[in-house]
Amino acid sequence: SMGPEAGHAVGETPSAQRVQQLAEQVGLLLQQNSALLLRPPWQDLSRGTGYCVEKVLDGDQVNLARLMCGAEGTLGVITEATLRVDEIPKVRGLILLFFSRLETAAKAVLEFGREEVTACDLMDRRLLEIARETEPVYESIIPRGSEAMLLVEVHGDEPHGVRARLMALLQRLQRRGKPVVSYRLTTDSAERNMLWRLARRVIPRLYKLKGNMRPLPFVEDILVPPKRLPEFLRDVQDILKLERITATMFAHALHGQVDIRPFLDLGNTGDQLRMTSLSETLFEKVLEYGGAVGGSHSFGLSRAGWAEKQLGPRLELFRKIKSIFDPVGILNPGKFLSPAPPHVNENLRRTPKSTTAPQTILFGKQNLPVGNAFDAAAALEEANAASPDSLRVSMGSPLQTASNTGVLAPNSETLPDTDTLKAASLAGTASKPRLPVLLAWENDESAG
Repeated sequence: SMGPEAGHAVGETPSAQRVQQLAEQVGLLLQQNSALLLRPPWQDLSRGTGYCVEKVLDGDQVNLARLMCGAEGTLGVITEATLRVDEIPKVRGLILLFFSRLETAAKAVLEFGREEVTACDLMDRRLLEIARETEPVYESIIPRGSEAMLLVEVHGDEPHGVRARLMALLQRLQRRGKPVVSYRLTTDSAERNMLWRLARRVIPRLYKLKGNMRPLPFVEDILVPPKRLPEFLRDVQDILKLERITATMFAHALHGQVDIRPFLDLGNTGDQLRMTSLSETLFEKVLEYGGAVGGSHSFGLSRAGWAEKQLGPRLELFRKIKSIFDPVGILNPGKFLSPAPPHVNENLRRTPKSTTAPQTILFGKQNLPVGNAFDAAAALEEANAASPDSLRVSMGSPLQTASNTGVLAPNSETLPDTDTLKAASLAGTASKPRLPVLLAWENDESAG
């Protein structure tokens, strides 16, 4: 239903007369503000932030449906929709690529074209370690010490061709100096679904962790130009180090969509303030990169305060459109169109006040303060200091060296036969010491 008017009850399906009235008013408004309809660069990254005004006018026609994309329920309520669907591919192939550095994984994405890859998700080492620790099926798949993983999918008409294309991608990375230290490839549907669950369950898995430190979703929908993803992630690392905050990072890398979940304690007043400072620093960096502070999740409440900086003069145009559809302001009020949007830490869930300093645990062995080990080098240094000599490891030692099981030595040009692909990343892992992952547990026993 659209916004109410005289003789039109809330909840009713709008009449043809009302739809015509909306179309005429919106069309006239957009014609009067044609200079604002030029698509801004960041809009190419996402269609989910703000009203899609640049696609509403089509000659002398007004397509009101396109306004609903990114409207966040501020213009109407969708009660029925007709969807266009894609044909199900005959064969879907998937490869997991493991890297010794996050930056290398991000740079590897630049080697893939959108026309040859249908999906490419990036997970950082913390997410990988959490998956290893919480789901035994992934312990034998994810090599210990992996700093990052790419999940890449391609489609085709028959399995052999799909496998060949995935192997060609792998060989390309090896030749161009983006070495993969381990991989796992499959075209089997059951195995593919199992591997996809590694990425799809990554966020729910975070919320099973115990303790006061929680992964908070307030900078979880950042968009940057995909070609600048490696340098942006490097800047994010520097910002987190400066703020002394631990976070996980996940990305739909082909689209430049980055999900950052800082571990903070909502019962700690200081951490509530850090939410503000961290979001301001990160969002300023996003705008500097020509990105968007919100993509598929739009602005919502946590990003509403950034609508003006993101949208500029378009924001006032959007408010006028809102008044046409919803003159009394009953549809999802207080979001990005609000003249007084909420702060990022203004609508927090009530949490008991923390009485102790937040601590993290290194696999049940050693308590470490949050934020001391963001990168692998610092983490390894702290892990070695807390471990006996027999468990210490050098940062320069390769993660894997086997070359006949789908596990590659760094910079290796030799690739295994396709017959051995499913055995990837299983050799030589049992004796490798673990790199630390910063988690928040209630006590040592709960870490197992």
